[in-house]
Parts: sequence; structure tokens; C-alpha cells
Amino acid sequence: MHKTERWVLFPYLAMDYKAAEDWLNQQARAGWRVASFDLRGWTVYLLPADRPDIRYCVDLSGEKARNQESYLALCHGAGWGLVETVRSMNVFCTLPGADPAPIQTDPGLERDRFERIYFWKSWLLLLFMLLFPPLLLSLLWLLLEGGDPAFWYSFPLFLLSSPEGVFSALFCSLVAAVVLWQLGSMLRYFLRCRAAVRSGGEMPVPSARQARLRGTGEFLLLIAYVLLLVLRLVDMSAPSYPVTYFPEERDSLRSRPVIMAEDVGLPPGEVLGRLEETGSPLLQHISYLDYAGQGIATDSYLSCLEPLARWTALALRRTSELPLAPVELGFDESWSYTGEDGFHILLLRQGKTVSRLSGAVDWTAPALREVLRTRLTST
Repeated sequence: MHKTERWVLFPYLAMDYKAAEDWLNQQARAGWRVASFDLRGWTVYLLPADRPDIRYCVDLSGEKARNQESYLALCHGAGWGLVETVRSMNVFCTLPGADPAPIQTDPGLERDRFERIYFWKSWLLLLFMLLFPPLLLSLLWLLLEGGDPAFWYSFPLFLLSSPEGVFSALFCSLVAAVVLWQLGSMLRYFLRCRAAVRSGGEMPVPSARQARLRGTGEFLLLIAYVLLLVLRLVDMSAPSYPVTYFPEERDSLRSRPVIMAEDVGLPPGEVLGRLEETGSPLLQHISYLDYAGQGIATDSYLSCLEPLARWTALALRRTSELPLAPVELGFDESWSYTGEDGFHILLLRQGKTVSRLSGAVDWTAPALREVLRTRLTST
């Protein structure tokens, strides 16, 4: 059955306007014509051609408003009618019965126009996109954190332990990779154009595969950005609150890697404690505060990989406001702090689990080691 219509992805950026023109003419030779561009030009709606002489020409837009009317009149006189302007590209189609002349006839002027209207503006914009996030983060580090090196541990730890943070980090990494690739490919194409024109040739047509990859990469970035916004809105509409547990509910905490009052020989208070869980597929964070006595706190991090657990332990050491000294307790790694007021901190790692304990309890006591191993590392 012969198709009567098609919606096709149109993943061409302005730098690949020659490749876009070549693709559109392939569709025309196959018997299709452009009816419209949709989704802000990312898709094209094709219908069967109603005449055999359809051809397309794509030229860079960017003419000033006072010149636009005369520019379009000149194109019309040459046999071209404007279909639509898509991502800084004017898409023209042959007028019925016309024998169109080329819109750009001087390769040198065409290359100069490409450089003036598109190349440097876009290349510098991409360079700014690549450099702005790390510069902004560094500025916030200086202004809000006073240049404290611990920020470069606490911030990644925060990102890794939340779905939104992981997605944001992946998105930023993807943006950086795509931008770096586009910066290089744009520069290579610009140098090709310059060499071709200097040798008396015409502006080269970019590789169809490379052109589609560049456009598809940017299209996927837009989709990822929309997903990031949706994830942020969902996260704002369903905030996470700590759960308060009462003594009669303590059995439900037995499956969590936390230390409760009775685990260290303290009587539970009227309110057992508050538990908060956040996390991502990479790193889960469980924070628990038991109100017994002066209070004991557990922060456990369950990672998907042991190297990540080792880095998490390092990050918690570097961000600790109190000095932690290595101590041998039979775990893979452990550090402790003892204050003059009886306040103790223990940071330990066993396999892929990292726990930080604090409170008026001697966490290094031999009698507690098996309790810690059972409660914290057997999950």
C-alpha cells in the first residue's frame, strides 16, 4: 500500500545546511514534498509530490529585518519560494514552472556569510556553554563555601545520593561530551570550507552521517532537559519527610542498617527516633536519629560498587568538622573521634556499606563490634 504521508525526524543544524538541502532533494526525487515542519523544526511532514519539478535549496537565515524583504524578493525572482525558516535555515522550494538559479553563486562570499552569520556566534556560544557551569560552580564555591576544599566532596556526595542529582550529573556530562564533539566537528568543517574555497572549489557538503549525528545529539539533549525539568517538578510535588517511629514500632527498623538505643544498652525513649531515606541506584543514604539519652545518630550509605563505597568513606572523612583517626576494629576501614565531653564518632566501611555513628557511646568498645557488624553490614 502506497503511503500518503510521512512524519520524519529532521535533525539538521544550521552548520549542516548543505546536508539538509541534499537530504530534502533526495526526498523530492523519491516523490515527496515538504508540507510543514513541526516540533520547532525537528520533524518534517511529507506528502506525495504534486509536480515533478520540485527541488529544494537551503540557505542560512540571519538577514537584518530591513534586508529580509529584498532578500526574499531576490530569491523569488531566482525561482525560489520560501517554505519555512527552521533553526536559522531558510528552506526554499522551486516555484511552479520556474527554472531556478542558485541563490549563492560566489563560494567565497558564501563562506564569508557562513562565518559571519553562523560559525563564530555558534562556536563561541558552545564554548560558553561548556565553560559556564564549572565557572559558576567555582564562583559559588568561593562565595558560599569560602573556598573550603570539602565542598568538592560534599557536593558530589549529595548528587550521587539523589535520583535528581544523578540525572543532573549525567545530563551535564552528556552536554559536555556533545558540546566538545560539536566544537571539534564545527571547527573541522569550517577549515574544510576555507580550504575548498581557497582552492577554487565550492562549499563542501558535510557527511550525511555526521550531520544527522550532530542534530540527533542536540535533539536528545533537549529531551533529556525536559525530563530533568519533569523530574524536578515531581520531586518538588512529593518532598521527602523524616518518618517518626515510636517504641512499639521499633521492630520495623530491624531491617535497616541503623543503631537503636537497645543495641548499645540504652533504654529507648518515649519517641524511638526519626528515619529519613534518600538515594539513587548508585548510592542510598539512610539517616536515623534515636532520641534515647543524649541522642545517637546513624548515617549509612549503601553503594552499588565497592570503589564508590571507598570514595564515600573518603568524602565523609574530608567533610568531617572533627578530626578522625584510623582505628583497627576488624572492618575494612574505620576511623574514630573521641571528645573530652564523652562524645564519640565512628566512621566505618565494610564492603559496599559505609556508616557514620555519633553520640555519647564508646563505639570502639569490644562488646559493640559484633553488634555493629550485624546491624550495619549484614543488610
